[in-house]
Amino acid sequence: MPDWLVEMLGGPKRTGYYVDGPLKDSYVVERAKLNLPALTQDGAMRLQVAPSFGLYDYVLDFTPQPAGCLVMWKGRDFSDEEIKRRCRIIAVHVWRSASENAGTPTPVEERAFFVPEEDYRDVVQAFSERVRFSKGHSGGTIDGTWVGVEQVRRGSLGSIEDNAAESPYASPPSQLLRDIHRLGLSYGPEDFLPRSYDWHSFSDPENPCFGGLAGTDPDGMGTGNDACAAWLKERPR
Repeated sequence: MPDWLVEMLGGPKRTGYYVDGPLKDSYVVERAKLNLPALTQDGAMRLQVAPSFGLYDYVLDFTPQPAGCLVMWKGRDFSDEEIKRRCRIIAVHVWRSASENAGTPTPVEERAFFVPEEDYRDVVQAFSERVRFSKGHSGGTIDGTWVGVEQVRRGSLGSIEDNAAESPYASPPSQLLRDIHRLGLSYGPEDFLPRSYDWHSFSDPENPCFGGLAGTDPDGMGTGNDACAAWLKERPR
């Protein structure tokens, strides 16, 4: 169950601590009825994302490839034989399911894409460093975006969950979700992931420059013939 729902029901506030083992609450996976295997590959990560007011919930699996490869973590020495086993690319699977806000349930949609190993490694290693020095926080935000993270690092499975609406300076999962969002915008499919960093995918006709799903715009948002450009032309700048 996500933090915002726990608090709404009067449960204890959570503080975003990293623990050994898998997530106790696989909220999005269970609600979407996904039958996913446990993470075993070193460097693998699974994110569950549930925005309070979004139209979609998301699950993202990141798997270094080829199978059995080694992520070249910075700050660690590797032998010549280990370097030959370095990971070449990261396979990403994304599942999108209708949130409780969407009303009518829809079939789960799935997409796949790839992320360069270096980009993924830097994001995950930065997250791991933040977790190492994090002391938790007050966890007072109810609405926002619940994120659950599971990762295999150096042979050990760990997990953490938090409200991504918390400050990214205090909450490692909050910053991680922003970084993963940027990877998705750079390498992911169009019209599938949300445009906004907080993963709220609803769109507001009164403000077409905000929200909605991220698509490809040849001349960029706010220029040419898109809705955001028309909205800007009607207002003095």
